[in-house]
Amino acid sequence: MLKKNIVVLGIALGIMALGAPAAASAVDDPYVRPAAVSIDDAAISQCETSTISFGARYWVSGETVAVTAAGARVAGASFTPSVTAGADGSLTATFQPPADGEGVYDITFTSATQSYTAPITVTPVANCEADPQVDQALALTGGGTSPWIYGIGGGLLVAGSALITVTVLRRRQA
Repeated sequence: MLKKNIVVLGIALGIMALGAPAAASAVDDPYVRPAAVSIDDAAISQCETSTISFGARYWVSGETVAVTAAGARVAGASFTPSVTAGADGSLTATFQPPADGEGVYDITFTSATQSYTAPITVTPVANCEADPQVDQALALTGGGTSPWIYGIGGGLLVAGSALITVTVLRRRQA
């Protein structure tokens, strides 16, 4: 039984060792674009601003990227209509919805080489001037894990290990 487990482990390690160079070479492949787009706060209220960031090598260095927005009452939204990519191909843009905006807004970035659309969901709020000092976290209801659970779990782990050890020793003696 132990020999079979060692053989299976050896085969698995061999597959990983042989597959690692192929996976590592894909990182430097110039035809593979890095998935380096992040939307800071994809769901915001009318009072907030969302930031869309593209990582290095996403755009061509110094490329001009047109930015458009589509959604309900988008005319009152605030965003830069044109952004230039950095020397490393990165880009950052912000979007602030209109004061009476709600729903999904599609922020589209278009250049000569590619395009990307970032969806941002806007939920209406009654008052944008709410006190930011008010803690709006969930209430603590005491639903945490008891220290007794950790003690019992540790005891069961020790008991199971001892049982396996005793069983293996008995089989060797028999």
